[in-house]
Amino acid sequence: MITINHKKKRFNFNLLSGIVWALFFIVKLIFSEDNSLNLLEYGWLILSLLYFFIYYFERFKPYITIDNDVICRYAPFPKRINIPDIIKVKHFAGEYSIETTSTSMKIQLSSISESDLSKLKSVIEQLQIKTNLV
Repeated sequence: MITINHKKKRFNFNLLSGIVWALFFIVKLIFSEDNSLNLLEYGWLILSLLYFFIYYFERFKPYITIDNDVICRYAPFPKRINIPDIIKVKHFAGEYSIETTSTSMKIQLSSISESDLSKLKSVIEQLQIKTNLV
């Protein structure tokens, strides 16, 4: 099984963003005179929770796994493509677009760690040679 991970910079940014939005919420909660919160402050709480969720998800789940002729991109709703079903692979604007007759998947190269980027490129090259795709 080949695993392709996110960049550390990416999930560190999400952690920092979650902390900043949580601090906005906590400071407003502590220093508020009337102890009432409006919709904006609840938005800060929701944003911080969202960033913490994204951080946790990206930190402990790989971006892509390739195993047993299946490419799986992990997200809150994972996407899977069977390698034998692939009919087209395109590289454009810093991303790979992999298509089958029924689904498509985009892989953003800017999200992948430098050490795993070479693994992904070698797999895509083998895939293009194997299936004679352009």
